[in-house]
Amino acid sequence: MKTYLDDPNYSNCRITHKCGERWDNAKFNLGQDLVKEIVMFLSMPNEALQDLKIEDVLSPELLKTDFWTFWRSMFAFENWHSALEMKLYMNRFIHHVEGLPNLSALQFTRHDQFISIVESMIKWLKEKGVQFDYNTAVKNVEFEILTDKKVAKKIVAEDNKGNDKSIELTENDLVFITNGSIIESSGYGDDDTPAPFIREPGSSWELWNNIASHAKNLEIRKYLVLILKRQIGNLVL
Repeated sequence: MKTYLDDPNYSNCRITHKCGERWDNAKFNLGQDLVKEIVMFLSMPNEALQDLKIEDVLSPELLKTDFWTFWRSMFAFENWHSALEMKLYMNRFIHHVEGLPNLSALQFTRHDQFISIVESMIKWLKEKGVQFDYNTAVKNVEFEILTDKKVAKKIVAEDNKGNDKSIELTENDLVFITNGSIIESSGYGDDDTPAPFIREPGSSWELWNNIASHAKNLEIRKYLVLILKRQIGNLVL
C-alpha cells in the first residue's frame, strides 16, 4: 500500500506577489531576537494567554516576517485570532515547521480523506460493535456540576422527524463531544450563483450555547464568544 512517503509534496515557491513574481527565498528570515520571542511565547502558561489576541502577544516585527506568512496561510490564522489557539497549534505541529517554506510538511492520503480515513474507521468500529445513529442531532448535554467535578448526566438528542433519542448517562460512561466545525454556517455557490453569507449560528453553536447555559462560571461562555468572533470574522474575510 502506498503512502504519502511514496509521493511527497514539495513546492519550489511558497509566496508570490505582483501577479506571480516570487516573493520568498524559502527561509523564515527570523533573527535571533525573533526566534527567542517565539520560544518565550511557546513557554507561556495557557492561563496567561486567556482572552488575548495573537497581536496582543507577538511583536509587529514578528508578524511582518515570512515565517508568519507561512504559518498563517497554512493554518488560516489572522492577527486577531486567539493567542492560546495559536500556541496550541504550534505545540501540535512544531515538528513540521521545517517544511513550511516548501510545503513538504503537507501529508496526503492515497485517496481523499473520507475514503482513506473516515470510511475505514467506520468499518473498523462497526466490526467492534459500535452503533452509529444517523439523521440524529445532539441538542444538549446536561451536566451535574459539583464543587470538584462536572458529570454529564444526559445526552439530549432527536432524529430528523423530531423523535426523542436522548441517552441517560452514568458516571461510568465516557462522552466525547465534537464542539464545533470550521465549516459551520458556511454557504455554497456555483459558477452562476454566489455563495450566501449565512450569519445565523448553526447547530454547532446551538449545542455550544446550551452547554454553556449550565456553566456556573463564565469560562465556557467566554470561549463561545471567542470562537463565534473567529467564525464570523472568517466569513467576513
